Amino acid sequence: MAQKFRNASIFIEGKKAGNASKATLDMASGSEDYVGDGAWLGTSDGVITCKLTLDQYVPLGGKPEIDKMLEKFRAKEYINIGMGVVGGKIFKWNEMKIVSLKVESDMAKGTLSMNAELQGGEPDLVG
Repeated sequence: MAQKFRNASIFIEGKKAGNASKATLDMASGSEDYVGDGAWLGTSDGVITCKLTLDQYVPLGGKPEIDKMLEKFRAKEYINIGMGVVGGKIFKWNEMKIVSLKVESDMAKGTLSMNAELQGGEPDLVG
């Protein structure tokens, strides 16, 4: 039996703010190879970084939730955001920066949605 997945829940400032039909979390270890005198010596322990892409983010509260994201983006401020549930956990960042934002409305479908790309460090896992 195939496992079914649902939309990713998005939390802003600790409260459920909406759902993303598609969410992508890219994590990088920040590690680098140590190479010396023609030989590989190992890898460094780098700092984990994350890029979170939300496609078709539909806010529960409509315009007020989109306004929160727009305000943080325009002010170039960090946002407290979470995404879940992944493996029974919520991925939570106290500080992520919104690096791109696109708002879409579809009158035929009666929807208002947003696409956003955020960058930050290692998430806390809650749950």
